[in-house]
Amino acid sequence: MKPILRTFRAQLLAALLLPAIFPGTALAESVKGTDALQLPYWKQTENRHEPERTCSLTSLAMVTDYLGLTDPAKNGRTPDFLFEQLNGVRQTVPALQDGFNTLAKKNGSDLRAYSKTDGTIEELREALAAGYPVIVHGWFTPSGHIVVVTGFNGRSYTVHDPNGRWDLKKWGGYDTSVSGEDMRYPRDAFELAINDNGTGDDLWLHIFR
Repeated sequence: MKPILRTFRAQLLAALLLPAIFPGTALAESVKGTDALQLPYWKQTENRHEPERTCSLTSLAMVTDYLGLTDPAKNGRTPDFLFEQLNGVRQTVPALQDGFNTLAKKNGSDLRAYSKTDGTIEELREALAAGYPVIVHGWFTPSGHIVVVTGFNGRSYTVHDPNGRWDLKKWGGYDTSVSGEDMRYPRDAFELAINDNGTGDDLWLHIFR
């Protein structure tokens, strides 16, 4: 067998087998899966107000559009609308929860954000299995970042990432030149980034129902 062909076959075999043997080693990819909720997507780098800081409101905008609390056809770009309506970025867990609940009440909706700073991996997975979108805070960057989780298939989480494509490293970085819509982040890498103590019971999360 020619060396080039042998090398190609080895690389192909590794690409097929490695993710199956080590689920946490798969690369991030953008794939729309049947296990994921179909939420609208917004990119924070395109926001008019503080694009570098509005991962919180951009994530919230995807949820409020999905749940019918906001309508870009009426209000324009939803992240900018929320910034103006809610007076700022709403980065903390209580602030983001209050922002959603204030908007829901204003719209006469019974929907609420159930937010925690001691959430668990199990709660995250159960909410997704029940069909609820979840916003999570995590150490995707050194300063922290916020994303929307739309699905889990046992091996990876489907994420609407407002900042683009994450490099899968805790306290890592981003390729902001691409869309973060329907990113598939490997389970192990994602769960490592969203908890501090290593036991998976200190998640900052918001479940909307």
